Amino acid sequence: MAQEKPTLKDLEQRLDELDQANRVLSSIRKVNQLILRVKDSESLVQGACDRLVETRGYYNAWIALFDRAWGLLHAAESGLGQLFPALSERLRQGRLPPCAEQAMAGSGAAVIEDPFAACTGCPLASSYAGRSGLSLRLEHGRRTFGLLVVSIPTQFASSRQEIDLLREVAEDIAFGLHKLELEEQSTQAEEALRQSRDFLRLAVDGLAANIALVNRQGEILLTNRSWREFAEANGLSAEAVSEGVNYLAICDQAAGDEAGEAAAFAAGIRSVLSGGRQSFELEYPCHSKEKERWFVGRVTPVPGESPGYAAIAHEDITERKQADRTLRRLVETTVGRSGQECLDKIVSELCRLLDLHAAIVGELVDEGTVQTRAVCVDGQEVQNFAYPLQGTPCEDVASKGPCLYPRGVQGLFPDDAMLMDMDIQGYLGTPILNRQGQAVGVLCGLSRDTITAPPMWQDMLALLAAKAAEEFERKMAEESLLEAKQAAEAASLAKSEFLANMSHEIRTPLNGIMGMMQLLQSTALDDEQGEYVTTAMASSRRLTRLLSDLLDLSRIEAGKMDIHQEQFRLSEVMRSLEDIFAQAASEQGNALRIRLDPDIPEVLVGDSTRLTQILFNLVGNACKCTWQGRVEVQASLLPGVGPGDCRVLFAVEDTGKGIPDDQLEDILGTFTQGDQPGPSYTRRLEGAGLGLPLVRRLIGLMSGSASIVSFEGKGTTVYVSLPLAMPEGLHPEPADSQRESEQDEKKSLKILVVDDDEVTRMFMRHELAWQGLSVREAAHGEQALYELTRDTFDGVLMDVQMPVMDGVEATKRIRSSKAAFKDVPIIAMTAYAMTGDRETFLQAGMDDYLAKPIDRSELMEVLARNLAGYKA
Repeated sequence: MAQEKPTLKDLEQRLDELDQANRVLSSIRKVNQLILRVKDSESLVQGACDRLVETRGYYNAWIALFDRAWGLLHAAESGLGQLFPALSERLRQGRLPPCAEQAMAGSGAAVIEDPFAACTGCPLASSYAGRSGLSLRLEHGRRTFGLLVVSIPTQFASSRQEIDLLREVAEDIAFGLHKLELEEQSTQAEEALRQSRDFLRLAVDGLAANIALVNRQGEILLTNRSWREFAEANGLSAEAVSEGVNYLAICDQAAGDEAGEAAAFAAGIRSVLSGGRQSFELEYPCHSKEKERWFVGRVTPVPGESPGYAAIAHEDITERKQADRTLRRLVETTVGRSGQECLDKIVSELCRLLDLHAAIVGELVDEGTVQTRAVCVDGQEVQNFAYPLQGTPCEDVASKGPCLYPRGVQGLFPDDAMLMDMDIQGYLGTPILNRQGQAVGVLCGLSRDTITAPPMWQDMLALLAAKAAEEFERKMAEESLLEAKQAAEAASLAKSEFLANMSHEIRTPLNGIMGMMQLLQSTALDDEQGEYVTTAMASSRRLTRLLSDLLDLSRIEAGKMDIHQEQFRLSEVMRSLEDIFAQAASEQGNALRIRLDPDIPEVLVGDSTRLTQILFNLVGNACKCTWQGRVEVQASLLPGVGPGDCRVLFAVEDTGKGIPDDQLEDILGTFTQGDQPGPSYTRRLEGAGLGLPLVRRLIGLMSGSASIVSFEGKGTTVYVSLPLAMPEGLHPEPADSQRESEQDEKKSLKILVVDDDEVTRMFMRHELAWQGLSVREAAHGEQALYELTRDTFDGVLMDVQMPVMDGVEATKRIRSSKAAFKDVPIIAMTAYAMTGDRETFLQAGMDDYLAKPIDRSELMEVLARNLAGYKA
């Protein structure tokens, strides 16, 4: 089939299309040339608009560029003329023309064939009459830079070739914008890097430490001014350790004394560079001929995604080392010192270390006064003084903390007279703080010259101030302890005086009661009367024991009871237990058994009085707590610690009701009885609960030990272990049987009884007369002296507390006289029975001592010891 020949109209249309295509290609070529030539986005889009209108034959063209938030960055046009300002204002307001909105909303080109009809309100609509509009986004990858809008002849608006060619132009423009953006970012990054390097160099140059940056191979990339200056000052050229030199090689080549530290430091650098360590630090000496120097070298990795760069810093720590040495010396000079010696050492050391003329340790005794505790001026200790705090640099120290006024301190504190008097120019000080952080004093140094304080002066003063604070605290504690001790001693003295007075006041009438009862016993009594008198005597003796226990417990608590070492026979002590408690045991249906180990020496050395007191209390308690049972006392010999030692174990066992487990720990407490756990008006056991506490304290005084084993409902055993001794060169006294066999005759002896209590004198008159002695009486010491001048006496029974003249004064006068009676035996007969009373009276010149209430047997023993010719 023959091909139809094109008409002239077809050929003209084809020529127009070819011409249009040539223009598009020309536009593309010129746009690409423009992209290669221009250096900024504004020139690119303006040139593109111009090329499209010039070469393509478009009526007009405009391009708008937006940021990522769709804000207008720049707009360019060609062919719009006076219509462009209105369009620019609309774009700045964020109001896109319809053609632009369609292009931004779609993915391809937006074609508006009749803009005049479709774009109502657009400032460009009037210029589009008979034309069409074509809009395309300027895209590269996912980045949209803006849009391209052109006004073209209507016949080309729907041409696919036209649209494709124009899209290619739009893509080239977007590529050019992307290229410019990358170049700008690269330029900015390079500038930021340059600025960062410049800043780093400036920052590193400003550091006092010697710093260098090295890469993985150890090559120096950067050094600071301190690094270079240190190298030059130590005989190295700046080039020897400057940028480009391998620092590791320098360390590896070190020789002599520095080789060890250099090798260790190189190993640390390699470890950090390889990522094996996060950091490395090494202290090393670097002494010069002029002075000792110390440095610390530190290696740290430069932050980054992987290891490979490290910062090396060498810091001069000579001053710190010297300060550390000084601080250690301060500690060494003050350690082991206390009191005034320590405070004096603090001020003298402060003056020496800081080259000061004076130093002061002061205590804030009230809100406005400082009392010095140690003062050193020109190397000499000065007497302490007080001065007002207000208007002085010490006031600043106390309120603000450490202060340093290197010079001109007089001008700053013109009211401080001490600064003026001593011509002080420089001052430094620190507060002395207590545990609560409150200022309790000040430590300060003064100089007549400018003070050049070392960097660690605050640490030095803080160390000395802390030591001073310890001394302040110790002093306060000592004062508090002393006050407490004095208060306790005052209370103890008051208690002792009270007990002494009470003892005297109770013993005096009690002596009268017991004296009358003993006299009554010597008369003819029927059975009923005898029972009454015996009961009264038992009650009196019980009251006497209670009073003695109370006084002894008070003595022990006051630390005034002494243990007297003397020879005694343990058999006599054990026999006295049987004599005293046999009757009490039988009254309750108990069997009393006394067992003495035959291996125990007959004569021992110890305090027999306290031993008897211990056993009497234990046996008495056992008898009280047991009914229809058994009480057994056993003494056994234990191995001694050394030669001449003799330890005896006493066991007091009863078959009573026992002690509950929950009361065992409290049974030795004062005023405690193992009867009932709570307060009660019903008591099965008599006594005040003083016996066992007294026993416990007496055992402690005698260096013994005790334990209790008890089973409720079965009984109790108390074990007491006491250290005794065996006498050397023993000459035992005659046995009782020997004494009993001696002649029991008394020659007629004359006794002077001196007592202000008439009842006591009556008892003594009758008692002594019953024993065949002649008695003369006196009511006070002055009468006694008078009677002694009138007659000769074989002995004097002397009360102590009497009116007119007491017994002690009377004794002193008798002993100091030159009369024949000055050596007459004087026996104290007194109600003073506290610890030390006996010794006081003996020191006053008395020969022996009888404590009221007076027991007949004790009276006979004392008379036998002191009166020649008297046999008990």
